[in-house]
Amino acid sequence: MVLVWAATAHGQGAINFNNRISGVVDARVMLADGTGAGEGWIAQLYGGPAGTPAARLRPLTPITTFRTSSASAMGYVTAKDVSIPDVRPGAQAVVVMKAFMAGSTYETSPLRGVSDPITIVVGGRTLPPASLVGLKSFRVARNSSSLKVTATAELHGSVAPPTASPFAGEQQTFAASPASGYTVDQWFLDGSPVQTSGITYTLSDIRSDHTVSVTFK
Repeated sequence: MVLVWAATAHGQGAINFNNRISGVVDARVMLADGTGAGEGWIAQLYGGPAGTPAARLRPLTPITTFRTSSASAMGYVTAKDVSIPDVRPGAQAVVVMKAFMAGSTYETSPLRGVSDPITIVVGGRTLPPASLVGLKSFRVARNSSSLKVTATAELHGSVAPPTASPFAGEQQTFAASPASGYTVDQWFLDGSPVQTSGITYTLSDIRSDHTVSVTFK
């Protein structure tokens, strides 16, 4: 109720973020093996005024987690009331539900999933928070968006590969080749020293773009 009143104060609509309400909505989020998402998974609604393209929907808060009390409960979220900016109570909004791994954002999660968009009339003020009527089940899959890591070498050597395009959560190894009479001095990640000496450097669990550099002595 606190979130509903807060939404009212700012003229924002309110949504009941619950993907399982008997007779209203049953939109289980499933992993690749068919089991429901549970521990280690996060869910978040994205929304905007009716007609907003999916790519321009804004993340809504609060986020929530998935239930873990039983195998049948997994895939369903812990219900939260969510406010939606720029949509007044009683107006239409377009909403999607996204699921991603804890410790990540949707954009950087190695595995993630998103529902089809739905259009609902939001609650707020004297109206109860809107249910996610029309929301359908969906599965999470590998994040197909690649990141970029650029590698450079100072004088007296080279590094390979000069660029890499790993997927979120992957690792990438870089190999230095010192010129004759030189050895590797230090490896740097985004300008900060991370490793002294060593012909190779491995960047693990990549979640964003980075720069790698190596110096020689």
